[in-house]
Amino acid sequence: MRLSTAQILALRPTVDRPLPGRLPVDVLHGQEALNGQGDLASVLTVLLLGAECRYRCLMCDLWKATHLGATPVGNIPAQIRYAIQQQAAHNLTASNSAVPTVTPASQQWIKLYNAANFFAPVNVPTQDLKEIATLIEGYDRVIVENHPRILTDHILQFA
Repeated sequence: MRLSTAQILALRPTVDRPLPGRLPVDVLHGQEALNGQGDLASVLTVLLLGAECRYRCLMCDLWKATHLGATPVGNIPAQIRYAIQQQAAHNLTASNSAVPTVTPASQQWIKLYNAANFFAPVNVPTQDLKEIATLIEGYDRVIVENHPRILTDHILQFA
């Protein structure tokens, strides 16, 4: 059985959705294996607050952490800037700790998750891509989420 978008929306519970804001939903600091030799990458994961994905998948509940309407220009870069500042504060605290809590990482990664599609202008305004690229240019790897049906020239320009 295939459900229409209207049927999927009708099945959703009522929730208080966030308003557009300058802070991300969450900022996570961690490490991931870089290879089989025990090398680690330091990973900053940013759960961005933005507009809902245009695809209404039945099993997805990420829409609960999105706002209604398009993401305002400048909003995503502000959230990323905040997350990078939080990472710097986290790294400073960890380096000043008497007991090391993390193993030094050989690479720095950033994951930008927006509960939608990174290259859909309603989710991440095209005007913001250059500023975002500048903010994250020091990372060795950048990971974003994007539906394969949204493949545009913006991806190559961003890369």
